[in-house]
Amino acid sequence: MNVQDILQILGGIGVIASIVYTGYQIRGNTRALRAAAYQNVSQSFISLWSSLFADPEILDLILRSGDDFQSLTRIEKARVRFATMTFMRTYENAYFQYKIGILQDQDWAASVGDLEGNLSRPCGPMIWQLVRDCSGADFRGVVDQIIDRLGNEAAKN
Repeated sequence: MNVQDILQILGGIGVIASIVYTGYQIRGNTRALRAAAYQNVSQSFISLWSSLFADPEILDLILRSGDDFQSLTRIEKARVRFATMTFMRTYENAYFQYKIGILQDQDWAASVGDLEGNLSRPCGPMIWQLVRDCSGADFRGVVDQIIDRLGNEAAKN
């Protein structure tokens, strides 16, 4: 074995080591990206929930709208529609993060549980219909399936 053969072997080992090192870096960057995206989704939900418990008037409006949307004034109905669009955008963002693999099954399941709580209110499905077209088709299908399932469960009880 001559010097040239030894150098080729060392060069091959260097290439393999470089590929392994790059793989570790990519894996670390992927974890950091997932953690940041997860934190962003969590913070979005926390902001929504905080706005509800921090402002009794908003919370009252949301609760009344879920029970009897038609009893609201024109301004209150508009406020509920904008609030619902904000809530649904947050859920849609969580769904997107789930779909691309950032959120895990149990994280998305927790979001679905919260969403089901809102949609199971007497006027929840009707309010969804008012803002439905503000969401992407894929997410609309998910919400519609949840509403159908909730309706079927309510019919059984």
